[in-house]
Amino acid sequence: MERKRIFDFTQLKRVFHYAAPYKNRFVLSIVLAIVLAVLAPVRPILIQHTINNIIAKGLVNALVWITVIQIGILIVETVLRFVFSFITTWLGQTVVKDLRVEVFGKIIRLNLSQFDKTPIGTLTTRTINDIESINDIFSEGLIPLVADFLSIIAILIAMFWTNWQLTLVCLIPFPILMVATYYFKESVNKSFIRVRNAVAALNAFVQEHITGMAIVQSFAVEDKEASKFREINKEHRNANVNAIFAYSVFFPIVEIILATSMGLLVWYAGVQDALVQWWYGHNAVAFFLTTPILGLMYYFMPKAANRPVYSYRLSIIHFWALIFIYIWAGPHHLLYTALPDWAQSLGTVFSIMLILPSWGGMLNGLFTLQSRDVLSLIV
Repeated sequence: MERKRIFDFTQLKRVFHYAAPYKNRFVLSIVLAIVLAVLAPVRPILIQHTINNIIAKGLVNALVWITVIQIGILIVETVLRFVFSFITTWLGQTVVKDLRVEVFGKIIRLNLSQFDKTPIGTLTTRTINDIESINDIFSEGLIPLVADFLSIIAILIAMFWTNWQLTLVCLIPFPILMVATYYFKESVNKSFIRVRNAVAALNAFVQEHITGMAIVQSFAVEDKEASKFREINKEHRNANVNAIFAYSVFFPIVEIILATSMGLLVWYAGVQDALVQWWYGHNAVAFFLTTPILGLMYYFMPKAANRPVYSYRLSIIHFWALIFIYIWAGPHHLLYTALPDWAQSLGTVFSIMLILPSWGGMLNGLFTLQSRDVLSLIV
């Protein structure tokens, strides 16, 4: 059996044929979608420039002007978005009006035999409920979808231009979102068809029984027909519950993916950057300041004192223990920040461990300067 197509471009083309008389407004909505897509990344870029180049340098006058510019862009974007929403909704309602008139004209010209085979409630549903769904193509469907798609493209271009590595990190959960969206689409499509059929059956049943109530009461089948109505109403309820269930599963997944992306952003751009910088900063202190001091202590100090190092073995342990522990103690500069607790605790533990090689080296130098007689008295 051939699988029914979920999205039919031929039917979509027929729908857009009804928008042809309003071509100017349709083209205007597409133009507004492009303009809004271009404006989408402008304010974030200006905020970045404000923080990095204006606030950091204390340029008060420039800060005032760029704030005014951002407010102006926000006002323009708000007005354009209002016009865009109004035009798309007006276009959808106008097309629905024309389509409903045409469908009703088609119905009143049908043969009488068609009304004998088709419940009136079904025709009512097709004329009102189903045609109303076409409005979503213009107000919430294709045109807003094109606008959002163009905005996403513009934002991604700006993100890749600013920092392509960070952008790739933020897009790591994107494949999961695509898979979730696919299953959500499949589930919602089935639920939508089921709800639509349930509404048609409910309307047909109610219309026929209200019209033929005299026959129902004449044969005293009120309880039987009420039982049938409960079954039809139950199917309608279950169909809507299934549709709601799909939304209740999908949107929490989207929130989790959003939180994951934000966490990766903070980790890569903030926490990881700070941790790596302090790793290098701490090692710079260790290797550019501590190492020369050790060289002075283990080479020039014994030579100036004219006596050997007290313990060569202790000096080896001191040097390598200090080097190994020092490189992991950097997180103690990032306590009470966004750095994970385990990393802060690790940095604190290694900082405390630094006491051992530091005091060991200090005692080795002290004993080197002291005579063995003095040392024997100390011991």
